[in-house]
Amino acid sequence: KLERKRVLQDAFDITPPNLEALHFSENSAMTEIISDLYRRDPKWVLAVEERCKFLVLGKARGSTSALRVHIFCPMQKDKRDTVRLIAERWKLGVSNAGWEPKRFTVVHVTAKSKPPTRIIGARGGAISIGGPHPPFYDSLVDMDPGLVVSFLDLPREANISALVLRFGGECELVWLNDKNALAVFHDHARAATAMRRLEHGSVYHGAVVVQSGGQSPSLNNVWGKLPGSSAWDV
Repeated sequence: KLERKRVLQDAFDITPPNLEALHFSENSAMTEIISDLYRRDPKWVLAVEERCKFLVLGKARGSTSALRVHIFCPMQKDKRDTVRLIAERWKLGVSNAGWEPKRFTVVHVTAKSKPPTRIIGARGGAISIGGPHPPFYDSLVDMDPGLVVSFLDLPREANISALVLRFGGECELVWLNDKNALAVFHDHARAATAMRRLEHGSVYHGAVVVQSGGQSPSLNNVWGKLPGSSAWDV
């Protein structure tokens, strides 16, 4: 039966639809990569989806900048590729930085960002009323905010060459556009020094909140806390 179906498809030059692709309204290659990792590690895939969802649909707190950005922790290439594909479903800007084995991915909202046809893990692609809540920090998914210094909404005359000259070998400078950049450090102390001594540096606000007594004492720079939660606020 399958062989007969294949012969007919070849005869009439028909490309069979991929059910998963139809399910997500995407091309089959993208769906296969995401689906494969989802079968192996559904919790991780859903965590990435939640962060993209909050960037696009959540309410920003704790930052005066209009830019919404999130940095994922260093991970292997297959997971970075999956982050990129999921982010592209949300029409987010995506860039990679750093060197193996500490290469990481940065995603940010653009004017084209919007929800995909179907949200992974949501019944019928539903979006909760009032928008999504920010997820909690997970060291297996998120970059430690204490390692990051933001340079957002830089004035035209701003020059952050001091960062490159003084800390060039100790951090990765990631430009998101012509006036927004992030410096990701390898050491908390050097990140704190840069925050104190460099002009235009500000606290990094990602898409997660951190609970009191969380996994890193440096994680005190987040968008805000959930109502009634014990997450730290800034």
